[in-house]
Amino acid sequence: MPIRYELQASDMYFITAFERHWKQRRVDKYMTAIFRVAAVVFLLCALATVIQEEWGSAILAVCFSALILSRRYLNRLVIVRNIRKSPYYNGIMRASLTDDGLLTKGAISTEDVSWDAFTYAVRFSDGILLYRGPGLFNWLADSALAEGFTPEQAESVIQKHVSDYRQFV
Repeated sequence: MPIRYELQASDMYFITAFERHWKQRRVDKYMTAIFRVAAVVFLLCALATVIQEEWGSAILAVCFSALILSRRYLNRLVIVRNIRKSPYYNGIMRASLTDDGLLTKGAISTEDVSWDAFTYAVRFSDGILLYRGPGLFNWLADSALAEGFTPEQAESVIQKHVSDYRQFV
């Protein structure tokens, strides 16, 4: 019996999917630290230029710091802008996990992906990311499970078919 999901392709659905994708990438953790250090360096440069009364350089350094510190917010803005242009925006997608793979049906398309196409899966506390390569993924939120299905059922089907199954802590 297939495990069914009813997914609403809204801003929050896609933002949550991308945030989970970024969160499980260990590189992002280090990049955040590097960006914070860079922001502090720019702020120190701004302080040094204020002491020397070079206001143009100080303003430029503060602007760079603000851009660096707001990169997550800017990413969200770009994602939302691009999603709103998508023909899938605010549509209902029905996904089914079967022994053959993942079947997704929407108002304008149908996609049937075999389990062989999925390279790995990552389990979060609120859903599962199924990867078909380094940047192509499907987000299956637990809250989107159809009535009568549990996250444990979906987890067992995915674990049975995807060899690289990870738990995100």
